[in-house]
Amino acid sequence: MTPFHDSGQGRTQEQITAAVDVGFWIINVLMAVIFAALLVGVAQAQESPLTKEQSTWVYRGTLALMAVDALQTVSMKPPVYESNVLLGTHPSKAQVAAHFALFAGLLTLVHYRWENRVLADGLTIGVGIGEAWAVGHNYSLGVRIRF
Repeated sequence: MTPFHDSGQGRTQEQITAAVDVGFWIINVLMAVIFAALLVGVAQAQESPLTKEQSTWVYRGTLALMAVDALQTVSMKPPVYESNVLLGTHPSKAQVAAHFALFAGLLTLVHYRWENRVLADGLTIGVGIGEAWAVGHNYSLGVRIRF
C-alpha cells in the first residue's frame, strides 16, 4: 500500500505512477530472488533453518508491518495517494480493513497450516520485506499515523 506524491517538481500523475511502478518492479524482483535463493539452498528440506520461535517472531513482525501499512493508508491526505491497484487511489477505511484482514488471514494460514516450513517462512520473509519497504516509503513521503 504505497502512495505516490508530487513533491512540487511539476510531474504528472502518470509520471509519478510510472516511477512508483518501477519501484514496485524492483522490490518484487528482489523478493523473488531472495525467495528463489531460499528455495535453491534448501529445496529438499521440509524444515526451515529458522526455529519455531524465530519463525513466529518473523510472522508477528510481518503482521505488525502490515498493520502499520494499513494505518498509514487510512492516514493519507492529498497530494499523497494510494498506489495499490487493489485498493485504488482513495480507499475507504472499510476497504483498507478488508484488504488487511484478507491478507493477514492468508499469511496466518500459511504460517500455521503450510507443512513445508521452508516455503512458509520464505513467503513470510518476502512479504515482510515488501511491507518494510512500503512503510518506509510511506514515511519518507510524510505519511504519519495519528492515534
